[in-house]
Amino acid sequence: MKSTLSGVLSDECQGSEVDGNVVSLLQQDSMKKSFSTEKTTKKVSELEQDSTKKSFSSEKMTEKVSGKVTSSSAALSGLLGATSLGVAGRPPVVSQVGLGILLCLVIIMAYSQFASAASSGSGMLDRMIPTGMDKEEVVSVPPSPVQEDTYGFAVASLVRDSQKIARGEGAFALRSSRMLAALVLLYVTIFCQVGLVLQVKWYVTPQQVSMIRNDYSTFEKWMYDGHTTLTVNGKHRGIDGYFQPENFEAFDPELKTNVCSIPFSQLSFLMLVLFIWSLTCAAQIKTGLEFLFCLLFTVANASSMSECLGDDDQDPSDAEQEHIIRSLTWPMKLWIAVTILLPWLFVTIYLCFLGCRWLAATNDFGALVSNAVALEFILLLKDLFYNALVPERCKRDVQKTMLIPNMEQEQAGWMVFFGSFTWGVFTLCWVLAYIFHVQAVLPEYRWDVHDTCAKYLLEMQR
Repeated sequence: MKSTLSGVLSDECQGSEVDGNVVSLLQQDSMKKSFSTEKTTKKVSELEQDSTKKSFSSEKMTEKVSGKVTSSSAALSGLLGATSLGVAGRPPVVSQVGLGILLCLVIIMAYSQFASAASSGSGMLDRMIPTGMDKEEVVSVPPSPVQEDTYGFAVASLVRDSQKIARGEGAFALRSSRMLAALVLLYVTIFCQVGLVLQVKWYVTPQQVSMIRNDYSTFEKWMYDGHTTLTVNGKHRGIDGYFQPENFEAFDPELKTNVCSIPFSQLSFLMLVLFIWSLTCAAQIKTGLEFLFCLLFTVANASSMSECLGDDDQDPSDAEQEHIIRSLTWPMKLWIAVTILLPWLFVTIYLCFLGCRWLAATNDFGALVSNAVALEFILLLKDLFYNALVPERCKRDVQKTMLIPNMEQEQAGWMVFFGSFTWGVFTLCWVLAYIFHVQAVLPEYRWDVHDTCAKYLLEMQR
């Protein structure tokens, strides 16, 4: 019985060993297949990664090519000076290259004009284009009269009365009183000009700037359905891609009128008004700089004011006799430059800038022209006071007081005929720079009002 039982157990153990071997073989075969599957998966993964790298590389190449094409087309459109007034979020494309060329042209022509004034009258442009220049006539340059306004009256009185006092001619009290009166009138003029400029800055410009900013901010928020960013002033500016032109129909009627009257919406009109105003200021600056240049560099230095007019051989009783300022003492030169000419230039330059800001903030086209006239009124106060308050005898003295010319003879040439046109080019550059770079009335202006309001403005004209 025991032997039978041990035999059975032995057979079962051998059978279990065989089954274990079979299972082991099956597991090994399964592991081989799994390893083969893993290798296949790794190869597929490597192929996919390689394909992704190639795809990414091709995408980068495509982006580079498209970027170059885009930049090339943008540069071409900039050089052509194309404009896009009605596209939301895009300013009119004013070529930076074109503006740089204009500025370089101004510098070159200004240098050429300076060289022409300092030498024989043939500037750089004449030497660059020497076609028959030697055949052009040479003419004598006459003395230029002192400007007939309160500034000119102050200069003429200081020079003429100082000479009389230095020579011991005439009544000291009378001549001193006229010099004092001329200076008082001049400083009253400067005080009124500066006072009006400050009053405009404090009480007129801020209100208009605030109104136009609020109206345009409301317009931006409405037209972009709230998809806006904020400027440094806390005003809304729309984000590209969210502009909804159809929203304008439901916009507030009063705000429609205000927004469509923004000067930047009619760029050509604004540029024309700013150009005329800036050219008016440029004419004053040009006269002041020429006066200052003549005073400091052309007029000779004198040891005494008694010889400043060089009229020893003239009859003092001849009212029609011209008196040419040929020399001045250095104290007199500095006094005239610091207390008369420099304040004139500073007031004019600041008034030009403030006037441009006021005009850019005027959201009424009729008031835009009226404000430009009002600004000229401030600029020409010096003429008003001179014509209304200066006696006729003093006016005749101003008329007969002359400045020595920069050169005695002048040959016809390009800069002689066309040099002053550089001031027009300079003025145009200033207007473009102010509108697109300097103005802070509507920072980050989106140039999205022009086309939106075109139909509305046509309906208002009917």
